[in-house]
Amino acid sequence: MQEVFCPLEDSVLLAIRTGQWGENLRGHVSACPQCREVAQVAAWMAGVAERLGSEGTLLDPTLAWLKAQLEEHQHVQERRLRRAAIRHALVRLGVWVAVALALLWLWPSATGVVAAARTSSYGLVYLSSFITLLVLSASYLLMFSRVRGAFTR
Repeated sequence: MQEVFCPLEDSVLLAIRTGQWGENLRGHVSACPQCREVAQVAAWMAGVAERLGSEGTLLDPTLAWLKAQLEEHQHVQERRLRRAAIRHALVRLGVWVAVALALLWLWPSATGVVAAARTSSYGLVYLSSFITLLVLSASYLLMFSRVRGAFTR
């Protein structure tokens, strides 16, 4: 493999640092693949230096590497947290749907139990267990929403 060097690479780098571009240099960068690549890499490096908070001083390479690793780790954690939030929302939706279906399924018997509760003690026991089920379901859903609020603050 043969490496190709352009004699104007240094001029391109100087123009990038100073911001003073000549018309002939701009035309050369658009036509020369080596200088175009140098300009792209220099722009990318300037963006990295800006993100890392470089104020004209050279950063310690170890510090720059650690900051880059930290950024990558944060992005991974954000993706995991987003997936966990979606799973959490789906579980809450499933619980709500299950409670709604249970209420729809038990509603006819609940109205009959209320009528029977007025006349017998067995109906009163059944009615109290039905109400306990409703209260436990509501408290479970309330607890879920409060726990989620604690993690998202």
